[in-house]
Amino acid sequence: ATETGPGVFPWNDMDLIARRIAEIKAKCRWCVIVAHGGEEFTCMPNPYTRDRYLKFLELGADAVIAHHPHVPNNYETFDDGKLIVYSLGNFVFDTDYQRSHEYTDRAVLAKLLFTEEKMELQALGIRIVRGEERVAADELPDIFTDVRAEDYELLAPLAAKAHIAEDMRKMVYWKPEIYKDASEEVWHDYFFGEDTDGYCKGEHMDLSLIVPLAEKAEAGEWKKCGLGKVKEYILKLI
Repeated sequence: ATETGPGVFPWNDMDLIARRIAEIKAKCRWCVIVAHGGEEFTCMPNPYTRDRYLKFLELGADAVIAHHPHVPNNYETFDDGKLIVYSLGNFVFDTDYQRSHEYTDRAVLAKLLFTEEKMELQALGIRIVRGEERVAADELPDIFTDVRAEDYELLAPLAAKAHIAEDMRKMVYWKPEIYKDASEEVWHDYFFGEDTDGYCKGEHMDLSLIVPLAEKAEAGEWKKCGLGKVKEYILKLI
């Protein structure tokens, strides 16, 4: 921000973010980062998104609360008491574009309780009641589960496969004249090109990294994960 206008931190300006985290931690017990990041309609973070939020914690932040995918994601806790919520989902943002995708009517309200010694997450599930155009309390989405590193590694290929399926639906919605009934060659050019919306190499919408990860789902390692409801939630997207 400047003296005359608001601003946000570019999420890849790590030097600036590191300095600000250090400034906050020098004065405050707790540092919480609210991050607008992650691809639309991803049910779990892609590896480069997760790695970035882990870096924020490494730099000294205590929690990352993220949004942008328009659907709820998992969260992750750590033995040192730190926390990442990967996506809260939609609150009142609801359009025909959103409605063409699963789970865009589900979301989470996150409440953090702080004492001098610890931070505690409390969460409330909500749902957009379409037609009535209101928000109502609901059960927490099955995806909103503490998914730690071992289970994340098992589930990441399956989640990537779901992301690819959702992104294909997105492109059919926006450009049906190109992508409806498109050939494998057309999709290949899209996935491995650099003109996808929001593309930033190795950081956001780099589908050339997501497609190979999604292909690993065929090996079936995700079946070893014991989070049954989470797997069912993801499989609904494929």
